[in-house]
Amino acid sequence: MAVENGKRTNMLSIEAALCLESGVRDNFRIDSNPYLSGFHEEEGGEVSSVRCLLLPSLLSDLEIHHVDLFVLDCEGCEKDVLISLYQRPPEKKVEVDVWLIEANHPVEIYNIMKDSHSLAACIGDHDMVWLRK
Repeated sequence: MAVENGKRTNMLSIEAALCLESGVRDNFRIDSNPYLSGFHEEEGGEVSSVRCLLLPSLLSDLEIHHVDLFVLDCEGCEKDVLISLYQRPPEKKVEVDVWLIEANHPVEIYNIMKDSHSLAACIGDHDMVWLRK
């Protein structure tokens, strides 16, 4: 990403969530603590509707077929995003060389990633680094 006059260029902002199914979900909770916001049934926070996109479709629409480094930290939706890429393969695959994933569900993340990537490192309690085989 380039920076010109203090502003990022070639940056895209999309108002949507990455989900396992495309469409609209009505159970997105917005909490005063952003780390507690997300799709869950717990009490608290304002409930909102959110447009959901599948990552493979989004990347394909943007004509992105290769990513050098993908940082995936979406407060709990990591598993769904990875399932959409690796367990429901799209017609046009996206090749990711290195993943840095916040793994709130490390065993499930491992089972999704193990065939296409090698676990290179675990950082702290939740972050995993994966390298394409």
